[in-house]
Amino acid sequence: MKAIARSFVVWTSIDRDIEDTAKNCIHCAEIKTDPHKVKVHYWEYPSKPWERIHIDFAGPMFGYMFLVIVDAHSKWLEW
Repeated sequence: MKAIARSFVVWTSIDRDIEDTAKNCIHCAEIKTDPHKVKVHYWEYPSKPWERIHIDFAGPMFGYMFLVIVDAHSKWLEW
């Protein structure tokens, strides 16, 4: 919230003013103790290798970025 506000306006006590406004917000106080419940989604186990893969970058390590691929069925790792 502070970062978004700072991208549009600037004044000396912007952080403190935003914190005070959020702490004194009636609507925020009403839902603060009762957040929405989210249904947990479990992935189905794949029936064969390479049916579902997970991909991400790892690094920088030793000056390199690595593309990491993991097969969800066999847990085989490629990088």
